[in-house]
Amino acid sequence: MGMGVIKGLDDGWISQAKQAKQAPMLWLTDQVIAKFESDGKDAAGRDINVGQDLDRHISRTLKQAGCADDGSARSMHAKAAAIETYGVTKELEARGIRPQFDTGEKFFGPGAENSPLFPALLASTFIVARLSAGLVDLLTFADVPVNRLSIDKVRLNETESSRRMRNVGIGDPLPRTELSHVDTNIKMRKYGRDFVYAREVVSMQPLAIVQGFIGQLARQVAVDETDEVIEILHAGDGEVGSAVTDTTPATDATLVYADLVTLELAFNNSYAGRTYVSTAAAFATILGFTEYKDPLANRALTMDRNIPSVPTPSGMGRIYRWQSTNSTYMAESGGRILATDPSLSAYIARTPMLEEQDSIIGRGQQEVALSYMAAVIKGDPAATKSLDITA
Repeated sequence: MGMGVIKGLDDGWISQAKQAKQAPMLWLTDQVIAKFESDGKDAAGRDINVGQDLDRHISRTLKQAGCADDGSARSMHAKAAAIETYGVTKELEARGIRPQFDTGEKFFGPGAENSPLFPALLASTFIVARLSAGLVDLLTFADVPVNRLSIDKVRLNETESSRRMRNVGIGDPLPRTELSHVDTNIKMRKYGRDFVYAREVVSMQPLAIVQGFIGQLARQVAVDETDEVIEILHAGDGEVGSAVTDTTPATDATLVYADLVTLELAFNNSYAGRTYVSTAAAFATILGFTEYKDPLANRALTMDRNIPSVPTPSGMGRIYRWQSTNSTYMAESGGRILATDPSLSAYIARTPMLEEQDSIIGRGQQEVALSYMAAVIKGDPAATKSLDITA
């Protein structure tokens, strides 16, 4: 059944990718695309248009992630995930492996010639499942690939007067804006899990069950990422002046409808709050407001990724309930509502998924590290506001 896309698969396809200085998953996709383009045939010998086939895979991934192809950060994240997982999908097809129907015996049965591809199946499941939880893509404007352990932050260097467009006389110089480094180096942090299994256990299990549990791990990582973004949007990323400027309620420790209006109006002309994140306690208070109980106000509760949300008073943004486990700013003992314009709030720099497989001989187990490095870098501080209810 093999289509021979990977040369020397048993010698370690991950090592081959690293020798080529490519991310393993993307290397695999490149190998598949090159093979199809060269042969003009798929693994079954049928004529194939690689561009159209990849587009169909992207459409399926978008649907799986629950998002439309609308140019949003969310859809861009899903497209990137689709490209990463395309090669794995086609390799599985070539080997007659159908994860929705087969058991792990397809990887670890007699001969076990497909076992080196098992980490790729786990990684592709992890990558797609991570899209279905958390709020990272609604709080950030970009998710960029990097291959380093830290990020040197850059910012527009300009004076207050040069920020504004203005008429200049013929021959007079235009206002000058420079993209330059700031004195801030942001360290990458590691995300992921070490997944340990015995071949005998996986061989007997339906692959769909294994994928289900990998999806659970990925969704928890998405929650952790969201907490990290929320923390950085509040505290800043280390650059002087990057911490949020709080908005306060009219009455200390009391949230009323007018405070939500004040938070919306806290943004200047350049930005508008689109994504709001509320503690569970504050969200419960919002649902109790008369303005949200009125059926004619069109502020009904909806669910997105199993996260409840309601519109802001203007209807221009949405307030999501978030039960944080790691962000000190969103602790239930306090009470905050974060508001951000994701067009320039923050971005994530992320290394490729690392899939390393090791044998734990003493216990007869296999270990796959599903991990990557990531950093959250704050954009324009003016794009983020926070209502500190306890202030």
